Amino acid sequence: MKTSEMYAYAEKNPGAKFRRARNGYIYHFNELSELICGGIGAVSVPQLNEEWELVREPVDFLTAINSGKNIRAHTEGGFAHPEWWLLGGRLTLELINNKWYIE
Repeated sequence: MKTSEMYAYAEKNPGAKFRRARNGYIYHFNELSELICGGIGAVSVPQLNEEWELVREPVDFLTAINSGKNIRAHTEGGFAHPEWWLLGGRLTLELINNKWYIE
């Protein structure tokens, strides 16, 4: 996403973290709406055409389900969507205890 999209997303989702494409560092906004580099704590002023990637944080199963959004679990084989397990009858404690991500 471009810088303007990153700012718009952060406005609607306080606490969101973003990875800067050019250096791979992770950034977040503080309470003063300043963009902070998490690694060094410095305030940053990005260029308008920079590329950013949303950093998704894992949540527990109930938080993911209650979000009302699309979710996926991280398994040993990679990411998978929950309907695959539900169709196969594989909703088990192992699945519930996976790392869940809200899309």
